[in-house]
Amino acid sequence: MRRIVLIGVALAAVVAGFVALAADGDGDGYEVRAAFDNGAFLVPGEEVRIAGVRVGTVADVDVSGTDEPVREDGSADPGKAIVVLRIDDPAFQDFRADASCLIRPQSLIGEKFVECEPTGIRTAGDPLPPPLEEVPEGEPGEGQRFLPLERNGKAVDLDLVNNIMDEPYPDRLRLILNDLGAGLAARGDELAEVVERANPALRRTNEVLAILARQNRRLASLARDGDRVLRPLARDRDRVSGFINEAETVAAASAERSADIEAGFERLPGALRELRPTMAALQGFADQATPVFADLRAAAPSLTRASTALGPFSEAATTSLVTLGDAAAEAQRPLIRSDPVIRQLRGLARTSEPGAKNLARLLRSLRRTQGFDYLTELIFNTTGSVNAFDSFGHFTRVTLPNNNCVDYTTIPGQQGGSCDARFGGAKAATATAAEASTAGSASAEGSGGSAAATPAGRARDARALLGYLVGDAAGEEGS
Repeated sequence: MRRIVLIGVALAAVVAGFVALAADGDGDGYEVRAAFDNGAFLVPGEEVRIAGVRVGTVADVDVSGTDEPVREDGSADPGKAIVVLRIDDPAFQDFRADASCLIRPQSLIGEKFVECEPTGIRTAGDPLPPPLEEVPEGEPGEGQRFLPLERNGKAVDLDLVNNIMDEPYPDRLRLILNDLGAGLAARGDELAEVVERANPALRRTNEVLAILARQNRRLASLARDGDRVLRPLARDRDRVSGFINEAETVAAASAERSADIEAGFERLPGALRELRPTMAALQGFADQATPVFADLRAAAPSLTRASTALGPFSEAATTSLVTLGDAAAEAQRPLIRSDPVIRQLRGLARTSEPGAKNLARLLRSLRRTQGFDYLTELIFNTTGSVNAFDSFGHFTRVTLPNNNCVDYTTIPGQQGGSCDARFGGAKAATATAAEASTAGSASAEGSGGSAAATPAGRARDARALLGYLVGDAAGEEGS
């Protein structure tokens, strides 16, 4: 019973395989018609791979005729293997003019697969080659993409290499080597072409040499610039080794936070979208800041010298800055406690603002009009006018009484006593008394009041005071 089940499963698998092959043969997908020197043991249905990944299958294997072009120049070469490759993966349905394919062994039992490269290796900035041309109508394989013979090759199978060790292959190989010179006479170019197509390493080497030939100027610049870059690295190799050690530490830390880094990459697209306007604004800033940075570049040597000269000052100021930091730490608590006083001072400042403004206006006015100078001149001149100086020192020139009488006398003809100021000698006293008597009599008769209270009495006192001052000044000048 179990054998019957296994036989049924095997038959179902075979039927499914035939159905799949039939389905692959009937479609109209992307097909590449590649020409090879040798397609031995390659059959339809085997895999087509790109970078080791299956992207299609071999749809058909045929032999070229006398009128079928197989080379890049469109010439025919009958007897070449024609392999139709069906590419099922849409991501690789874009073979270019520099594409290439190679038939490789998949196992030791003779199974093959085709490894292709849709396009060659290019440097940044090189233009993309055109797509493969389609086979024109009326020719074999019309509508398929034509890959010429020069772009394809076949790897030598390992069993073929081992077979030359068994009889009669060594004898045959000796015969081939003996007759090789006669058989390949005058066909060196064709032999070189066959060897180049038969050995992928040679073809790759030629392609690499062609790329290097095209990039010779860049390589020369790379060598020159590399020497310039490596010289500082060699000089600072200790720092480079330190950087590598620190990079290892950073890599270990990054490995520990790999989940967070992964989450950051997930949020990166949104951040980039938000960053786009910022970068546009930054570009505008960079354009506007170019002259500033140009001037800064010109001033860079001076800044370098200034930074070097400030090195000792910075070292000397380290102690002061540390002390200042300690003082700031010690002053933190008193400053916090002084907050209520500072609040009161703020209220006082706000309250005294009108008076302070008026005082400021007054001081500005005094400064503008030289009021302080005039005030000091007034004090100095007033002091000099009422005081004098001689050989004995300072003395008071004038004594101003702070009452209404200096001396009290009795004037004849008046009842009661009255006050009279006497600034002169006996003569002045007699004259003053006579005047007072006369004026007193007249005044007494008219009004019956005091003589000193009349305007005439006040004028008389003023004249006597003026005469005393003038006489005193004249006597001082005479002495």
